Amino acid sequence: MGDLSRFFEMEDMEHFFLLEPLDENCTRFRQVERFHGPMVLFMDSMIKQTEKGYHQMNFALKQQIEESNER
Repeated sequence: MGDLSRFFEMEDMEHFFLLEPLDENCTRFRQVERFHGPMVLFMDSMIKQTEKGYHQMNFALKQQIEESNER
């Protein structure tokens, strides 16, 4: 039974941000999240919702930075 309980664990998850300088005035922001383990097969809906939230956050961050550069 101990082996079965390991099946329901998410073995690993990474979440990180990357800032990539493109030139003197431009930086690419990337947000990366990776899930590993057998439970990922059953997390499709949650992962899609999480991805949507990241896109919304990234868009809001982009708008805020662009607006502050206009001042």
